[in-house]
Amino acid sequence: MELVFEQFYNFAIMFVFGLIMGAGFDIYQHIAATVKNRVLLNTMDIMVGIIAGIAAFAVLIYANWGAFRFYIIIAIFSGIICYFRMIKKLYPGK
Repeated sequence: MELVFEQFYNFAIMFVFGLIMGAGFDIYQHIAATVKNRVLLNTMDIMVGIIAGIAAFAVLIYANWGAFRFYIIIAIFSGIICYFRMIKKLYPGK
């Protein structure tokens, strides 16, 4: 059984990963907007999904030896939502 501190640490790590993943997805959206070839765009979509999955798995292994709990999903999605609702508005762009 995990201690509360370990769960908080895991939540914090995965929340920060969600922020980074949100920033990465935002950068990808700006790059994908310039691509006109649909086949290349679909390939890039798949590759970004695979890379994000591998990165999430690597961070999960680092943070808590791969123990996948429900609060991990909440932390990642909370980080992504926080990025798009708050942090993205801090810099000018599209």
